[in-house]
Amino acid sequence: MAITAALLGNLLADKASLAFYEMQEIWWSHKLEANTEKMEKQMQYEGKFNDAFDDAQNCDTKIDFKGFHKEKGEVWSDEMADKYAHAKVSLYDRDLSIKYFEFDVEYTAMKEMYEALTTKLRADIDSEKQAVSTAAQDTGLIQGG
Repeated sequence: MAITAALLGNLLADKASLAFYEMQEIWWSHKLEANTEKMEKQMQYEGKFNDAFDDAQNCDTKIDFKGFHKEKGEVWSDEMADKYAHAKVSLYDRDLSIKYFEFDVEYTAMKEMYEALTTKLRADIDSEKQAVSTAAQDTGLIQGG
């Protein structure tokens, strides 16, 4: 009977751990999803920023935007092109993009870790249920059938 009680204790402890790990998996999954949306926005802004920068250095492009004037045939320096691109796409933030990428790596790792833990615990719980059932039958606590 002590073996059955010990096995049942392990089963209940693993079920409690599984509930906690499932909550963590969901939490990290939501954090990853929210971060991915922000990261994708920054990637869109980065594309627009790069287009604006390229336009500023393209001699075939005329620019007339919020105090920036460039005629065809003119090419701006990297510094001037960067100022123009920042004015044109003010929501782009290179440092923020890097930060979102770093979070993406961290959140993905945490989500995958909890996925692995829940998968292992589910398998352990299935085995423990069988062991508890067998031990209970062997001690006569329940009748098989």
